[in-house]
Amino acid sequence: MYDEVHAMTIKADADALKAARDWAGRIFETWGLDAYLGKLITSELVGNVVKHTDVTEMIVRIYMADAGPVVEVEDSSPELPEVRPLDSSSLSGRGLAMIELLAAEVGWNPCAGGGKCVYAVIKQAAA
Repeated sequence: MYDEVHAMTIKADADALKAARDWAGRIFETWGLDAYLGKLITSELVGNVVKHTDVTEMIVRIYMADAGPVVEVEDSSPELPEVRPLDSSSLSGRGLAMIELLAAEVGWNPCAGGGKCVYAVIKQAAA
């Protein structure tokens, strides 16, 4: 069960948020883990692609690593993720900062052929 890599390719549009969040929730529930946290981090990573890139699709992966469950989003954009300084008057820009608080590790790796894979290793307790 834990040795599987779950992957889905989805369009980078507003519908991607709900589709990825629901899909992630089912995987985390199957594993007996906190589905809410998995859904939250998945939708934040997917939302960053939708909001901050001009790609048409992305690949979302969820798998179990030694350090815990990993949510990874791959896209072809050269734009790198950036944690913005927190501004109390801003209506957005807190997603990566929030993910950093909820995850054991957050980072990105370049992908073969261009683009990047942004990932979060999620801090987990059994649901």
